[in-house]
Amino acid sequence: MGVGRQCGRGTIGCLFGLAILVFAVVTGIRVIPVKTKVMELKRFAEMQAEQASLPQHSDGYIVDQIFNKARALRLPLNKENIRVRRDMGTCYVDYNFNVTLDIPLYKYNWQVVEHIERPLF
Repeated sequence: MGVGRQCGRGTIGCLFGLAILVFAVVTGIRVIPVKTKVMELKRFAEMQAEQASLPQHSDGYIVDQIFNKARALRLPLNKENIRVRRDMGTCYVDYNFNVTLDIPLYKYNWQVVEHIERPLF
């Protein structure tokens, strides 16, 4: 009975929902690859810290390896922002950099700060 009177009433709500969906998809397409690259760099740095007790893995070598990996991933990490130090039985790797994410209607500066601790064996 009342179905004929409701025809066309949800158009604005549907368009608004569609606009939000498009915004979410575009944001995801721009953010997810960057977050994946940052996590890949973190896993690589963790692996380098775990292997720090090997004879050829000096602090400078680890810095070079992390810097080269960041360049391969096209992340804006400078050598000056990577710090490797060793304590009595622990290797510490610290690095930080900023990534600019171009989200529609907004530019977000994401500051990535990592601190990794791994025991030396």
